[in-house]
Amino acid sequence: MPTFLQPVDVPDRCFLHDALLWVAFQRLPTAWYNDSCREIREATEHEGYAIESPEGPLTEDECNRVGIPVDPERSFLLDERPSPLTTYNELEAKYGPDEADRRIREEMNRNDQEHERACSEWQPHYQRAIEYPASQLFVALKSGQLRASGRLLPSVEYEKAMKALETEGRYVGDLPLKEIPSSFWSLKGIHFESSAAENDTEHYCNSSANR
Repeated sequence: MPTFLQPVDVPDRCFLHDALLWVAFQRLPTAWYNDSCREIREATEHEGYAIESPEGPLTEDECNRVGIPVDPERSFLLDERPSPLTTYNELEAKYGPDEADRRIREEMNRNDQEHERACSEWQPHYQRAIEYPASQLFVALKSGQLRASGRLLPSVEYEKAMKALETEGRYVGDLPLKEIPSSFWSLKGIHFESSAAENDTEHYCNSSANR
């Protein structure tokens, strides 16, 4: 199969989660724009604490690249089973509304349980795949080879920080971006999936590597 290349924009900010996926799975961060022509990472960071990859769960190729099973979140998104509404209409016509409701709830509960079980079983594979790349990023951040910035929360504890912001009528995105000193970092305190990090005295979110 031929390979086609096309130019892409690289975002000005590469969040910790972006950096991890780049190092671990060779997913190059690319810029995505919303209807207001704003890069999606800049737009979504004002919505709250956690930053998710705009490109979604790992692809089958990305998982195959490191030899782990397919991400069940991707499988869940691509699920082509009939929608609950279509199934409900068929069941209602056959059994009546009460029985249709019961059967739909049972099916949805089974699907949720299967999805949770699949995600739980997949996590150890993912953790093994990111262990070394995560340690590489930590060393780069701790040594100052990789510089980063983030929004310093008013409290180390998440709940207290969110309460303080709510009391002040502010959102996480209202906090200014600050350069994170290399002395701040500890490996156990980095939460790559939410692009946040903490130590005993400070807590940053919306954290990104500087270009």
